[in-house]
Amino acid sequence: MKSVGKITTLISLLLLAACSSSPKTQVVQLGDNQLTTGQIQAELAKLDQQEREINRKKGLNVTNTAAFLFWWPGLAYTYYDANEALKLIEQRRSYLATLQNQKQANPFNEQNAINTKKQKSYNAQKPQRIRKA
Repeated sequence: MKSVGKITTLISLLLLAACSSSPKTQVVQLGDNQLTTGQIQAELAKLDQQEREINRKKGLNVTNTAAFLFWWPGLAYTYYDANEALKLIEQRRSYLATLQNQKQANPFNEQNAINTKKQKSYNAQKPQRIRKA
């Protein structure tokens, strides 16, 4: 009788592990305002990679086939969780696109900020002329 309980527990744990969860992305992250347009492009590429991975979890694979055959709630949760993760990715992508558009539309862009810092540094090092009255 004890072996039946162990087998039941083992099968239950395997079925529970069959739920595939997807990583969630925060829509707004700390430091987003300091990202350059190149860094925003890199973030968008990461989001594309995450989206591909999540879509693979939704497709036909061993985990989903086992869930389909043995445990419907696990399959339903996998698809629900994947869809939630995809919604967050889409929201982040939209946020980053808005941020990038703001940076491109701003005439005081990143290059101007760098040049201004260099000019201030140069002016601080330049000797000052003393005017005699």
